[in-house]
Amino acid sequence: MIAPHITEAEYRCRHCHALPPSMVLERDGGWPIMFKYLFCDFEDLRKEWGRGIPILSGYRCIPHNKSVGGEDCSVHLFGLALDCGFDTPADCIKFKDMARRTKPDLRIGWKRYQAEGKNIVHLDVGYFIYPKFSVALMPGAEW
Repeated sequence: MIAPHITEAEYRCRHCHALPPSMVLERDGGWPIMFKYLFCDFEDLRKEWGRGIPILSGYRCIPHNKSVGGEDCSVHLFGLALDCGFDTPADCIKFKDMARRTKPDLRIGWKRYQAEGKNIVHLDVGYFIYPKFSVALMPGAEW
């Protein structure tokens, strides 16, 4: 398990089955701080949501990211993103609203997925990426 409600299989790249190169255990046995934020924020949201949230995509290697049409500098390439699947568009909106209210620094993507008819909410902590190559990597960004 990566976190209490995230399995390693859900988080690993679906193409090469790798974990992000920078995801190495620290001396204290924990993950580097940026991964802790992502996993802890997800756990807090999962607890408040009160039911399971499937992880459709976590870390992606470059070939996998290209094959799914991901952005060239996708936060998934750093392992700092989770795509969460929901049963209905209404659940997506409820979850997105809850995440925005309780975790204002999380970057949240949902509009594009809704337009494509997918019930996905993307969560990430891309604001840990430094140096920033885009203002879109600032805390609280939403698309």
